[in-house]
Amino acid sequence: MPIKTITNQVRIQKGKRNASVNRKFHVGKRILGFFQNFGIEVSATYISQQWTGGYDLFHQEKSDLYRSGITASDYVQIDDTRARVNGTNQYCQIVCSPLFTAYFTTPKQDRLTSLSVLTDFMPPHYLYNEPAKRLPDTFRLAGKARVAIDAQLPADVVMNESEFNPQLTRIDTLGSRERVHLTEACAIAFYQQQTDFPIIARLLADDAPQFKLLTLFLCLCWIHDARHHKKLKHPSYPYTNKF
Repeated sequence: MPIKTITNQVRIQKGKRNASVNRKFHVGKRILGFFQNFGIEVSATYISQQWTGGYDLFHQEKSDLYRSGITASDYVQIDDTRARVNGTNQYCQIVCSPLFTAYFTTPKQDRLTSLSVLTDFMPPHYLYNEPAKRLPDTFRLAGKARVAIDAQLPADVVMNESEFNPQLTRIDTLGSRERVHLTEACAIAFYQQQTDFPIIARLLADDAPQFKLLTLFLCLCWIHDARHHKKLKHPSYPYTNKF
């Protein structure tokens, strides 16, 4: 399907979704007012959960919009922030472009979680191929660990989680951090060659480590870059404030 057609489809679907969301918002506000009129304390979030929870149609609609939005976008932006969920600290993941915005809640804030969010939580798969072999250089794995990995981990074989974890356990010379890096390398390698979900080439984010190495290009956000400009205090630079 041509990109222009997909873009128009996303905008049409987004318009329908926004109209539906607006109607639900106003009706939800009326329901909240009804309870408050009788002195019943209830949150708008609780009403929303009772209204939409368990309806797979809404979740499928979100997944369809998310996939179409990524396909039609020249770049995708991601960020995360802390969020309280049932009294525990979790993370709100925001993924967006000029065409869409999607929100997810995750218990962790790491590279594998970010990759899972960018693939709409597809079941994880792993591949130890040439790109995966180059990533450990970035992670600075020790030479001894590299030799053990090459000798014991099957190359160019796609594995699901139940197949990959026993293979990882067999390499007993790896430390916990090395296991994490190897898992990330194989997950990223699979993502960058799979065809089940659109691959993001340009990711716009801050300089947080969980967003690095996932895509071909990582574009740094200029809003976050401005934080560094505030630190320019050198007396020989008279135009610091104007800059």
